[in-house]
Amino acid sequence: MPSKHRRPRLSLDLLKGFEAAARHLSFTYAARELSLTQSTISREIKTLEDQLGEPLFTRINRGLRLTDAGQVLYRAVGDALTLIDDATDRLAASRGGEMLTVTTSVPLASMWLVPKLQRFVQLHP
Repeated sequence: MPSKHRRPRLSLDLLKGFEAAARHLSFTYAARELSLTQSTISREIKTLEDQLGEPLFTRINRGLRLTDAGQVLYRAVGDALTLIDDATDRLAASRGGEMLTVTTSVPLASMWLVPKLQRFVQLHP
């Protein structure tokens, strides 16, 4: 019986960068949204294109356009991220509490935020 050859799974971080770039049609705006550099997004897209063996964007002047393959992947990734978001929302709701997400730099987190977390949790269980 022949074995079905399957590609390795794609990195969720790469797919999140791709989704943001496809939604904005801009590596720069995607980078801002994800707190990354434009060159990081560009490298991630190149990595995805290499892994898939397909171009995902057509670079035109200073803008982007999705290729047919890019459109297919964009729809699939959007659906998958929506499913993940819905599942995490349901899990958070089942715990009975609200979730607070904080994004910060490592120095600010380690020097200021972490020392204050225990008190915050005591005040806001």
